[in-house]
Amino acid sequence: MVVSEVQGKVVGMAHLIKGRYDKNSHVGFLGMLIVKGFRSVGVATAMVAYVLEWAKREGLEKISLTTFSTNKIAMSLYRKFGFEVEGTSKNTTSLEKNTSTR
Repeated sequence: MVVSEVQGKVVGMAHLIKGRYDKNSHVGFLGMLIVKGFRSVGVATAMVAYVLEWAKREGLEKISLTTFSTNKIAMSLYRKFGFEVEGTSKNTTSLEKNTSTR
């Protein structure tokens, strides 16, 4: 896990979990979040760059992640790093039960 701090306050975090089975041990699964107010200022870009460098050193061949298709800022960020949409999932998140803020 990597965190980003501004004046001692954590404003972002990312984690990359390596596939745990032989058949997916070459894949890293990326998750990240950036605190509202610190988006679109370079925090996420720096974090993704750092995580991708770590993944390369670890010998990972592919990084997988999910995001909402409506999250245009995240989609743009990931495209900048060469990510491509491989598919879409429906009904995997219940927004009524979501207590986090976006």
